[in-house]
This record gives sequence, structure tokens and C-alpha cells, in this order.
Amino acid sequence: MLINNEFNEQKIQSPLQYIWTIFKNKNIAVIAMWAVIFLILTAIFADYIMPYPATMQAP
Repeated sequence: MLINNEFNEQKIQSPLQYIWTIFKNKNIAVIAMWAVIFLILTAIFADYIMPYPATMQAP
């Protein structure tokens, strides 16, 4: 797909840029991406979020 820049030259988009332009136009896909990022960050920082150790059975 061709795009125009400020000098009116045509530049061919890379496949990754083309996929990103399609992806960002779909609102549900962007919301799902943020949900996945949130879940990944929650899993990474779970030790800091939990008030008790993971091996403890009852507080």
C-alpha cells in the first residue's frame, strides 16, 4: 500500500506498518491488546501485589 508524505513522494509501507494500520483501526483489537498487556504485567509483578507469600495457605 502506498502512502504520501509531506513532499508528495510515494513510499511503500513495510508489512509490519501495514498490519499495524489495519490493527489500530479496529477498536476491539486495541482493547484486547491492552487487556493482554495488563494480564502479563499482573503476572510479572504478582509477588509485589500479593500481601502474603504464595506458599501460605491461610492468612
